Amino acid sequence: MAVNENINYCNIQRAVPTAWSSSILQDPASMIRHLFIQELLLTVFVLVCFVLIRTIYTVVKRRYARITVFVIGGGPIGLTAMFIAAKCVRVARLVLYEELSRSSLINRLNQLAFDMSSINFLKDLGIDFHNMEGCWQQNSFSTRAGIFQEYLLNLISKMDVPIEMKFQTK
Repeated sequence: MAVNENINYCNIQRAVPTAWSSSILQDPASMIRHLFIQELLLTVFVLVCFVLIRTIYTVVKRRYARITVFVIGGGPIGLTAMFIAAKCVRVARLVLYEELSRSSLINRLNQLAFDMSSINFLKDLGIDFHNMEGCWQQNSFSTRAGIFQEYLLNLISKMDVPIEMKFQTK
């Protein structure tokens, strides 16, 4: 038996070098430049991906963030702030802390007077002054503080936000 020593046991096909690849392999400076450009492009790509993902995360986080709002004091300003917060879609829960009882708060005899800019602001929020006991004089509306507070408490309690009112709490 004769042994054929010319048999090639590995069928490896070599890539045909092109003029571009052979010049890179032959010139070390162009090879370093080529690697630098590749690393630079890869770094820019990773950086752009990071910024894009971070931006998307921030937008989603802000869009779906929900908070609990605590209001200290059930006076006209506190209840107005609570009413504004109840209309906000990002509020998950409202908590009111008031030192007085609800009946003491509503039976206050103090008087409130609203000028036209305040009336227009509150009307835009959905407060209807024609359904509230009070007196119109020229360009102002006057009512008792207790009536205004009772009106706001009723409006707030009808809203979709879970509300916790803690009266007689310091």
